Amino acid sequence: MKLCDRCPVSGCCLDYLGKACESARSKEGPELVPTMAEVLPALDYEELAAVFCFSNSHPLSYEGMLNFLKSPFERRTLEHEKS
Repeated sequence: MKLCDRCPVSGCCLDYLGKACESARSKEGPELVPTMAEVLPALDYEELAAVFCFSNSHPLSYEGMLNFLKSPFERRTLEHEKS
């Protein structure tokens, strides 16, 4: 679900999660706060690295996280999903 699906601003054509979007939401729906799942896809590499490193949720350094985020995606299967 995107934030737009919950947003009270009708007929919006603003840049998703941009400054104008934030301004419109603060006026029409100040209680509407984006979740991490909604915000993360909109972030660039540097912003993602900062979120993950400075939230203390990942053991990599900022540079390590930045390199990780820029590396090619490799789909992995969790051990409990293998059968």
